[in-house]
Amino acid sequence: LIEKRKEYDRSKKKKRKNICKKISKLKGCNADIYVSSLFQSDIICSLINRKKISIVRSDLLSNYTFDKGKLIGLLMYFIHVLSLSTFNRVLTLTKQNANRLIFNKNKNIKVIRNFFHENYTQLIDMPKNKELNILFAGHLSARKGIWELIKIVHHLVANNFNVKLIILGSGVLGTKIK
Repeated sequence: LIEKRKEYDRSKKKKRKNICKKISKLKGCNADIYVSSLFQSDIICSLINRKKISIVRSDLLSNYTFDKGKLIGLLMYFIHVLSLSTFNRVLTLTKQNANRLIFNKNKNIKVIRNFFHENYTQLIDMPKNKELNILFAGHLSARKGIWELIKIVHHLVANNFNVKLIILGSGVLGTKIK
């Protein structure tokens, strides 16, 4: 029992050290916009005082309580929704998902179906000579929208915008993307 406790303490210490490294790594990237789509990266990004966008694809409360149980899931939901209130924008697929983020008092939630805005070319009001650094922090999988973000950055670069994309994360698409 004592040995298991020591192993647990070592594990917690290692996790804290990893989170501190991730915060330091994110701050060191000096990105203009941080794009996040994952519980841990949303929490870490909420500690950084920069422009932040989070992508919420599903019902957080249902997912967390299903995966972690009612008590831990509810706690994760509260923490996640409160951290989202520090973001400049939270994108969600449906009004139902937006309405589920009930503790977010900042009204920074925008519903964009399929995460594609038909008039996106009219939304670009950035001078072409200004450098824009975008950081994506999250799991590298198709459902997190990484391919769409890469396509958008390629489109901006092809139209002579000075854009740099920084990708932090791991996942099934990690080797294909890097």
